Amino acid sequence: MNLPTLSFEFFPPKTAAGHVKLLDTIKRLNHYAPELVTLTCAAANDQDCHSLETFQSIHAAFPALNRAAHLTFLSATKAEISAQADHLWAKNIRSIVALRGDIPEGKALEDFASDAYYRYTNEFIAGLKAQHDFTIYVGTYPEKHPESVDQSQDLMALKYKAQAGADKALTQFFFDNEVFYDFCAQAQDYGINIPICPGILPIQNYSKLVSFAKTCQATIPRWIIDGFERHKDCADSQQHFAQDILNKQVADLAKNNIAHIHFYTLNNAKMIENCLNTL
Repeated sequence: MNLPTLSFEFFPPKTAAGHVKLLDTIKRLNHYAPELVTLTCAAANDQDCHSLETFQSIHAAFPALNRAAHLTFLSATKAEISAQADHLWAKNIRSIVALRGDIPEGKALEDFASDAYYRYTNEFIAGLKAQHDFTIYVGTYPEKHPESVDQSQDLMALKYKAQAGADKALTQFFFDNEVFYDFCAQAQDYGINIPICPGILPIQNYSKLVSFAKTCQATIPRWIIDGFERHKDCADSQQHFAQDILNKQVADLAKNNIAHIHFYTLNNAKMIENCLNTL
């Protein structure tokens, strides 16, 4: 069995204690020689985003780590995105997770339909590639995107992203590996040749998972729901159950020679460490 390469996603902490915890988490996961670490970020025109400062702290502590910034385009003008891309490049950030982003509260897609804005993610990717030779990661849904009519629409969107210059795709989380394998097979049928990397979410809090899954319309299999119901009165049993889910899912991906796995860490290392130590 060939072990997959790894990447880890983090979010910028809002407190000094959170910052200390983040650096400790990265230190622990850095032991597994990740190909990439990513840091979530707000839109390019959001002046409150402190991802860049966090990136600099990560680089100072772990200068060899390859870092990727999340960058969204929906509510940012092309000029704002261009300035942000220049800034990232100047800070030696050579990889970007290119995403549409959410529609701001009180706004609609039509509010960003002028030529000052990118309309589609593939246009955004082409613009970034024309400006600098970034490595571009994009998101994709192994299950239907909440706003898509059907999955064929998602697959065509991914194809356009690949044609525009995307290098790899990172999936939304899922728990049934067969869903992921089926999606990869469909992507091949559509002529999508970029690597599609499974995004894996350790279940650290079941209640929060249910809320998050509802938002992004990710399926929680019945057996997982039933298992947490059985263990609802024992936190330790819930933790062991969640760890077992993660271990088995990742082991199956590795057994099936998936080349790369992306972990949504939620800035916690323990469950991922426990999992990777079983491979």
